[in-house]
Amino acid sequence: MNRFASLALILAVPLAACEIDNYPAPNAEITGRVVYQGEPVNVRQNAIDLELWQDGFELRREIPVNLHQDGTFAARVFDGVYKLNLKEGVGPWRDNPDTVQITLNGSESVDVPVEPYFIIEGESFTLNGNTLTAAFDVRRVVEGSVFERVGLYVGRTQFVDSRYHLIRAEQEGELDGDTGHFALTLDLADAFASHPQLFVRAAVKTAGVEEMLYTPVDTLERP
Repeated sequence: MNRFASLALILAVPLAACEIDNYPAPNAEITGRVVYQGEPVNVRQNAIDLELWQDGFELRREIPVNLHQDGTFAARVFDGVYKLNLKEGVGPWRDNPDTVQITLNGSESVDVPVEPYFIIEGESFTLNGNTLTAAFDVRRVVEGSVFERVGLYVGRTQFVDSRYHLIRAEQEGELDGDTGHFALTLDLADAFASHPQLFVRAAVKTAGVEEMLYTPVDTLERP
């Protein structure tokens, strides 16, 4: 069995099973962030994969690398030379065919730059009693991108988004040129009745693009 085939098997089963079957465990780690202007791009947890490739093996397939909601990723692999790509058509950013090449000897941290269609700026989440108000600006980054809606999502865990939430508020509309200001409110009385701590994020959706771009998760404490 060549080393790539061993790696595929290692990634598919627990490490304990690897030891039983005498397969070597990966000895290196690639970590990194997907960034815009040096800042992480926040997305939906494990909704987007990056592709990690290693040339020179008979079984040449990509190694999927999950992107966490804070824009970070990590992969345990063997030392070697790798190419890291963004999958086309899956993120809230313009497709980027560029490849990040990584020569790995132990561990390496890399930033993968992207150009989001829209970004959220200056967000604030304010509680007045049980009423939550989220205020933020949306700015078009990629010319020609079509704005669809913004959303406010509140959940009981830090993994909150447009699919996993307790309560939400969404607003469609149009931007004033390339920017727009939004203020969304939610009554959290029922949610706070059973959850003394809640988590919140705002997001913007581009027309024709499945995944949204999010703000970092913020925490709300019951009044």
